[in-house]
Parts: sequence; structure tokens; C-alpha cells
Amino acid sequence: MPAVPEPGNRLQALYQGIMLRWQSQGYIRARSVEDAQAMLPTYLAEHPGVGEQGTLTVIGGKGRVEELRQGPLPSPGELLLLLAMVAVGALSVVLFLTALLTVFLPTGGSARAGIALLTALLCSFGVWLLLRRLPEGHMHVWLPVVVTSLIPFLALAAGHLDIHTYMWQFGITPGDISIPSYNLALSSAYSVIPILCAAVIVLGLFGFGHHFHLGGRGHFRYLSWLLAATAVALYILVTMQFLIEKSSTAGARDVIRYQTQGGPPAEHAGIRPTPVCVEHTLSSGKRFGPPLPTNRPVLHFNGVNKTDVLWDRENGVTKVPSFAVTLTPVPGLDRSCPVALPPEESVEG
Repeated sequence: MPAVPEPGNRLQALYQGIMLRWQSQGYIRARSVEDAQAMLPTYLAEHPGVGEQGTLTVIGGKGRVEELRQGPLPSPGELLLLLAMVAVGALSVVLFLTALLTVFLPTGGSARAGIALLTALLCSFGVWLLLRRLPEGHMHVWLPVVVTSLIPFLALAAGHLDIHTYMWQFGITPGDISIPSYNLALSSAYSVIPILCAAVIVLGLFGFGHHFHLGGRGHFRYLSWLLAATAVALYILVTMQFLIEKSSTAGARDVIRYQTQGGPPAEHAGIRPTPVCVEHTLSSGKRFGPPLPTNRPVLHFNGVNKTDVLWDRENGVTKVPSFAVTLTPVPGLDRSCPVALPPEESVEG
């Protein structure tokens, strides 16, 4: 780190300690300052971007650090708990990557599972490389904290994104239907596992990057910030892209089933539409969308601002004021509706 004068008082020492940690160019593991000073030329030769020897100084504790005694070995119960946690984490990453590769990689199931297993092991090793170097620099400390603190915000955003992406396949835009808090919480809970797995992947890549000095030191410290910003952006993009693909695939699958087979309604994040028969349609001035059919069932969604959102498998979405039409629930879209009343257009004409 750059050469600095000795502190004159406690406040100055505290401030100077913070600045020294901020300006630190690296760490040398040694038993004393004298040993570290002797190892400085070798360190500079291995890290040419740190600076020149005349512009740096080595700071450490006074005296010589003796060899630490080996602590007691963990108990069998602690080892089993640690092994179980590692196994559960690796299995979660494998399942997440298998689902991700199913969407983006058109290969066989065994190939996807093998790639997912290999990637999970590498990412777990990268996270270990990151955690073992936590005391060595501020970058290693705050990045896991930032990524972890983003989880609740990403889960909340993912809950909205999941439901709205699913509804978009029906032609229902965000803001057309009301989403109860329970359904939003349920969708967010489903998104936590992919978010956690994405965090392991990104932190693992970041750990590998810093282990192989891809971030740079000295005058190239901005590369570390660029690497950290890229890791956070990749974390958000990977999570959101996976959730978008999953929700859009589920919505498109349900739409195709409704259009070709009918059947009972499907549930997504606790939201289940109701198949209903419309007894009479409305004039164009009282509805927003195509005319409502009276000879076949449509799906009913609870809309906002006292509106009913009705989806027909042939004509799409129609929004009408609540209680403007009589809706009769039926078991599924493959059922027939009773004889319809004359349309309101004919009554008005």
C-alpha cells in the first residue's frame, strides 16, 4: 500500500486504518513485518500491476506471530450436517441448471444432466474460493453481501414478472387483473430457489475470476469493480431470463391446450380462472374487445377497477364492467353452454 505517516491520535488512526484498507494493494502472508518486507520483491514480481517497491510499504502487527495450534476436529454430527448442506446445495444447483439447459440447450437428457452436474461442482468450488479469501479485501466482503441482499427484492420482482409473463400469453397486459397478496407471495416463493442457484453460479464465477487475478490490482483496480458489476448484472439477468422462459412456456402450453382440447382450467401461482358461459353479449360501446360468444364457455379473470376480464379461445380478451353480463360457471371449456338469449345489439336495434 502507499507509504503513509504514523497516526497521531485514535481518530486519525481509525481514519487512516480505513483508508489503508481501501488503498491496500494486496496481502502477504508472513509471520512478521520483516519477513513480509523480505517477500515483497517476490510478490511484486508475481503481481506487476501493484506498483514499484519504492512507492509501497508493508504494514502489519508488531512482534512475530507464532504457529497456531490445531483446534479440535469437528464432531461426526457436525461433519454429517456439513455434508448434508453441501449435498442439498449441489442438488439444487443441478436441478436448476438441468431446467435451464432444457430451455436453452437442445441436447439429450443425459448430456444436460452431465453439464449441469459439472457446472454445479465448478460453481461450488468457486464459491469456496471466494469465501476462503474473505479476509483479504473489501471486494470479497461486500459482493456476497450485495448479492444476498438482492434476493428478497428479486423474489418480489420475480413474483410480479412470473404472473404477468404467464398472463401475457393470453393477451392480458399488466394492470388488467388484480393479483392478491397471497398469490404474489406464492409466486415469489417459487422463485427463491432459482434466485439462490443463480447466486451460487455468479458468486462461483466471481470467485474463480479473483482466484486467477482476472480483476487486477494496483492501477487496474477498476477492473475489479467492472468484474463485480458484471457479476451482479449477470446474476439479475440470468434469474429474470430463466423465470421469463419458464412462465412464458407454461402460459403458451396452457393456451394451446385450451384452444385444442378445452378441459378444466389450469392453476398458475395460485391463480385459477373460472370457465363461465355468457348469457348475452354487449354492444361495442359497453365492452372493450371482440364480441363475447354465447355458444361456448370463456375463462373469467378478476379484473381491476370493477371490470371482468374474459378470454375466449378464438377471439381473445374482452373486458366488460362487472355485473354487466350474466356469467354461469361450468366445469371446463369443453362443455356446452345453454341456449343463449338474444344479443343486446338486437334488443337495442
